[in-house]
Amino acid sequence: MRNCGKLSDLPVCSLVLIVFFSRLDVSGSIELRRFLNVTSHRLVKRGTNGFSEEEKVAMVLAHNEARAKEGAADMLAMHWDEALENSAQFHTDRCHFEHSTKMERSNIGDHNRVGENLYFSTGETIPKHALDAWYEEKKDYDFATAICRPNEVCGHYTQVVWAKSYALGCGKKLCSTLTGTGYKDHISNANYITCQYGPGGNTIGRPLYIDGMACSMCPPDRYCRESLCALEAFSRASYQNFIYVRNKTMDNSAECISSTAILQEYQSRISKKIVRATTIKTR
Repeated sequence: MRNCGKLSDLPVCSLVLIVFFSRLDVSGSIELRRFLNVTSHRLVKRGTNGFSEEEKVAMVLAHNEARAKEGAADMLAMHWDEALENSAQFHTDRCHFEHSTKMERSNIGDHNRVGENLYFSTGETIPKHALDAWYEEKKDYDFATAICRPNEVCGHYTQVVWAKSYALGCGKKLCSTLTGTGYKDHISNANYITCQYGPGGNTIGRPLYIDGMACSMCPPDRYCRESLCALEAFSRASYQNFIYVRNKTMDNSAECISSTAILQEYQSRISKKIVRATTIKTR
């Protein structure tokens, strides 16, 4: 098995790769497998159940782009959390459009309390459609009173941009029968998505975030990356993880992938045009 390098002889292509991951603020080996130059049959795909590797990166990126637009002084960048992903997928697999209980959303991984957003569509969709639907509720949030406008829903938006929530995990399933939607007894062939957030937001009486110059109130262990308080760009642990995954997935004859190839692959995969859903609902 070919080894692409050690910490002492870090190739330039690998250094650029790690910084690019940090810019998206996705942690762990999940996104490393996604961006490595390996053939598609080496990546485990879940099909209609569960998020693919590229969908995980795209969902984190979509959340972080939405959060960066708020102009907050203390907005943390989000990263993918496998414990939240497993919990969200467990709930999604029920194919029942109702929030999990508070007990089910307690003590998940490192988080005592977890937030949750739900979404379904009856047409072809991508996970970002869920984020867009949740973020559209911004128009129904009254910043002066810090509550939703009368007779409106805005809790999905407030969770998406809750400054102190930094971990994200989502599940999805193509449900042959989805119950609990309120439209009729059930919806057939519905794309159902659950996202969970740690720590949970939407605490009554607390602001979504602190207004001010972006990153002006980041925690001491965070760094300013594209108007968000992100984790450190480069660390020994992240590089060791990169080397481990790369050596596990590369052929002996493979060369180091260039940063240009990484970026081109990323842009091509998440920019696929898919027809918007014909019916959507959030909860």
